[in-house]
Amino acid sequence: MKTFLILGALMLPIGMASAAETAPQCPKTFAVTETPASVPAGFTAYSDGNPPTALSSQPLARPLITVRFSEGPPSEQAILAPDATTKTTASWTFEPASGKDIWMSCAYVATDIIIVTKLPRSIKSCRLTLDKGGTLVESVNCH
Repeated sequence: MKTFLILGALMLPIGMASAAETAPQCPKTFAVTETPASVPAGFTAYSDGNPPTALSSQPLARPLITVRFSEGPPSEQAILAPDATTKTTASWTFEPASGKDIWMSCAYVATDIIIVTKLPRSIKSCRLTLDKGGTLVESVNCH
């Protein structure tokens, strides 16, 4: 009987780790191609505050700047405020309305393009950690 209880206790953390592994993760960087359709006469295009040496369609890796959570897809604009925040952390506990899913949006520096995914229904909370300066995402842990 004792062996069964010990094995049962050991299996519980393994099962919990497995559920945490199914949580989606925002990529730390996201490559974006951004080229102006045309530059009006007398103007110069700038990229990240500098005139480009040549306009190209080469993808630029943009670092992850924030993660947002919403009840339903971001197009519904039901962004959830964090339950708790500090300069370098934010945490959410999810209790979606009936029939709604929680969506995670990953936003990157110097682009309006975001990538989104629907969280598995087993995810009930997430914690965002920023770097020491409080500007870039260091990690997102969802359980």
